[in-house]
Amino acid sequence: MVFAIKTLFSGASSFLIVFQNKTIWSTSNKMRNITAVHIRKEPIRLSQFLKLANVVQDGLEAKIRITEGEVLVNGALETRRGRKLVAADIVRIDNMDFQVTQLKDKR
Repeated sequence: MVFAIKTLFSGASSFLIVFQNKTIWSTSNKMRNITAVHIRKEPIRLSQFLKLANVVQDGLEAKIRITEGEVLVNGALETRRGRKLVAADIVRIDNMDFQVTQLKDKR
């Protein structure tokens, strides 16, 4: 059994323990469920990611929700819809967490 410890939030004492794309322990002592959202190519813009994760219906809704401060990226408030996301970034919206994961090339 292999665990990966990832520092995802600013502050030296913050960490998550992730196993098979699911968070099983965090410094907040709360169990959290993270949904993996697979992308083909990184980076991906935040607004595009929210549409891919089926959290918003269209780009206008994504723009509104991002600019109104409803989205956290890696624990920090993000108000730029063009924010570039890469593999392992965590996006939080509506008390749900989504992790950016890149599909492996099968070549």
